[in-house]
Amino acid sequence: FFFFKQKTAYEILSGLVGSEMCIRDRSSEIDRIASDTTFGGMKLLDGSNTKGFAFQVGANANQTISFKMSAAFTVGGMAKVAGVSTTFASGAGKIDISKATLAQAVLGSVDAMIKVVDSKRAELGAVQNRLDSTVRN
Repeated sequence: FFFFKQKTAYEILSGLVGSEMCIRDRSSEIDRIASDTTFGGMKLLDGSNTKGFAFQVGANANQTISFKMSAAFTVGGMAKVAGVSTTFASGAGKIDISKATLAQAVLGSVDAMIKVVDSKRAELGAVQNRLDSTVRN
């Protein structure tokens, strides 16, 4: 026979606090990576370069490959593009997943932000393919 001990409210609450801390820690790490990623002294992911990037790929004028990071690759920047709440993205708000409806709202926001990341990764992948093709030719 198996006997399962029912968890107390304290045990459930401490598990939720751990999950909330994990989400905040990941958010902070994403923001740190976005602010620290540079190439040639220029920050790439923090959204500060509004003009975009252009790479000269040929011997003649206007033979360039360009791309633009229109929004920061921070949690807040992705949330803004996705059109979702930035309550937990800013770090100022508490992530509340103590109820199923609140947890689902957080997951819905995360899903929307993942779609933003997927879209930007596809765009950057296309630029990378163009650069690779240029190097091969």
